[in-house]
Amino acid sequence: EEADLTNVDLSDAELSGAYLGDANLAGANLSKADLSRANLNRAIITDADLKWTNLFGANLCMADLFGSDLRKANLNGSNLGQSVLWKANLSEADLSTADLRQANLREAILYKTNMWSTNLENA
Repeated sequence: EEADLTNVDLSDAELSGAYLGDANLAGANLSKADLSRANLNRAIITDADLKWTNLFGANLCMADLFGSDLRKANLNGSNLGQSVLWKANLSEADLSTADLRQANLREAILYKTNMWSTNLENA
């Protein structure tokens, strides 16, 4: 069964490699958390605080990040294929080598975002 972590405060949490597939993290505070190589496949992470979060190599395939704040987040090498980043703030985030194939970036804020070698095919 999916984990319901709605509005939970996980700021600064050590969750590297955690399995949170299908979890509901809507409104959660994940700022400065370490979610490197975590599996967040199909997770609901809408309107969440992900500032400075380490998501290096994380699997966010088909995740819903609508309206989330990902400023200065590390998404280097992460899989965001088919994810929803509509109205997400990715200012100064590191998306280098990330996979954003078929991601929804409608109205996303990409100010000073590092997109070196990012795959944006059909995004």
